[in-house]
Amino acid sequence: MSAPELRALERTSPIVQISEGVATTTSMRVANGTETEHRAVLQLIGDNLADFEEFGGVAFEMQPFDTAGGKQHRRVAILNEEHATLLLTYMRNNEIVKDFKKRLVREFSALRRSVAQPQSREERMAIGLAAMQEMIAERDEQLAVAATENRTLHAAIERTAPMVAKAEAHTGSDSDVHRQEFAREVQAWGVKQNVDIKQADVLRYLGHIGLFIRGERSDTGHATADAQRRGLAFTHKDTAKNGYAYAVGKLTPAGQDYAWKRITKYVDENGSLELPRELRGGEPA
Repeated sequence: MSAPELRALERTSPIVQISEGVATTTSMRVANGTETEHRAVLQLIGDNLADFEEFGGVAFEMQPFDTAGGKQHRRVAILNEEHATLLLTYMRNNEIVKDFKKRLVREFSALRRSVAQPQSREERMAIGLAAMQEMIAERDEQLAVAATENRTLHAAIERTAPMVAKAEAHTGSDSDVHRQEFAREVQAWGVKQNVDIKQADVLRYLGHIGLFIRGERSDTGHATADAQRRGLAFTHKDTAKNGYAYAVGKLTPAGQDYAWKRITKYVDENGSLELPRELRGGEPA
């Protein structure tokens, strides 16, 4: 049921009922009828509880409702006519609140008359039908809440799934890669995820998670002793054809798997791979 249809049904559903011989409404019905968050209605009652209790104690009960994650409970205030009138007086006035006030006055008045007079069979049927409509409205509200939560859950899964899949895809890698080659691969992945990732961010992050030495040192970019001990990275040393000796840091297959899992988790939580200044280990921006 769409939101406009739900609001239309709420406008025709009863908001007052007999509870233990007393005409009452609830904080949830007031919230729905005035299009106000239920949390805000409860807070208004709680902040002025002494005022409300001048007209009798305010009862609270835990009412069940269904969500995508199963049955939940929420705290609802049970309000007599004076409570409800005072609550609406304390709420900010607008056209929706004014219309609801008039509905409330009419329904409390009509319910008093119906209790005072013998009810015909037709009246009892009308009251029963109204109660059924109220149950349907509350059920539709619960379904709407569950649908919203379900959409939020699916969106989170869809956002995270490509990252997890990418990390798992590298679990089976069987070759070593240069750290700069690895950085280019992360950048390409970032383009697909619509995340701007710079090569410097990747290299800085590899240093941050302890795989390569960072900072202004002669051995910057070499594998750390801990990474070598854990089999995650190593320093490849060789001599070029021109006789120049060089050393480059490389990631092992296990190191790639470890780095991908850390990178995807960080990007998922922060929206980028850029480290805050305090975590850059003295490196320039």
